[in-house]
Amino acid sequence: MDMKTKCAKTCIEMLEHFWLQWLGYLVLLDFVQHYPQLRKLTLSISIKLKDFRVKVGNILPVLPKNNPPQSRTEFSGMNDLLTYLSEDYGKKKS
Repeated sequence: MDMKTKCAKTCIEMLEHFWLQWLGYLVLLDFVQHYPQLRKLTLSISIKLKDFRVKVGNILPVLPKNNPPQSRTEFSGMNDLLTYLSEDYGKKKS
């Protein structure tokens, strides 16, 4: 497995894990409205989510800023975007 595929797979797994945690947190917040004794638990979960965000931020590579943009940034629709990507894919930048 090449590095790009491995990185993409890892990112997808981390995002899935994050969204499951976030969804659980939202459900818990709904319960807290009805059961105030759960407030301490939500505080500990929010701290864990902040730690998770920091850890993920440290693992992911830093993307360079594209300022000013060197390529197209707006597309009329999904077909336009996919056509642009398929034509641009594999071209060497000069």
